[in-house]
Amino acid sequence: MDVHSLQEKYFYYKYFFHPISECIDWAVNCLERNQDNGDIDISCLAGAVNETEAEEHCLNIIKSYSPNSEFDKELFLGKYICQLHKEFYLKSFDILALELKLWRLFYDFDEPDWLFMLCRNCEYSTDMPVFEIPFQNEFEYIVQLWKEVKSSKEFNSRYDPKISETNDIS
Repeated sequence: MDVHSLQEKYFYYKYFFHPISECIDWAVNCLERNQDNGDIDISCLAGAVNETEAEEHCLNIIKSYSPNSEFDKELFLGKYICQLHKEFYLKSFDILALELKLWRLFYDFDEPDWLFMLCRNCEYSTDMPVFEIPFQNEFEYIVQLWKEVKSSKEFNSRYDPKISETNDIS
């Protein structure tokens, strides 16, 4: 049973308006593969009839199988930034849409320092071509770090604001 996958689905539900049915499907798959270990919360999640019920069982499962670790929402934010990077370069949306997404994340997640330069350079690059390369460099830097780490603590220990400062126009 991959509880990390449930955490990710729950995160996307909670912060990015993905349907809770993705979490319910996770529980159904556990039951179908006989990976529920007799856990009543997995059975209840699979049979949940509303969001409140499903959310309660998701949290119980996450806490039960990850008791020593808090829900690392910043890690999932970083992994989501990686997904945005991929979608942006696949032309799923334009720079203006990316700018809106990044600023929303910045404010929704309590303004993480590491995200500011990326948001700002993205915004500036929408109408100042001189910021296109600094934006791209910062995007690559942030995404590369998030791809390599397994926790926000690890990311923050490796993130160097001086590198981000080099992606500024003086």
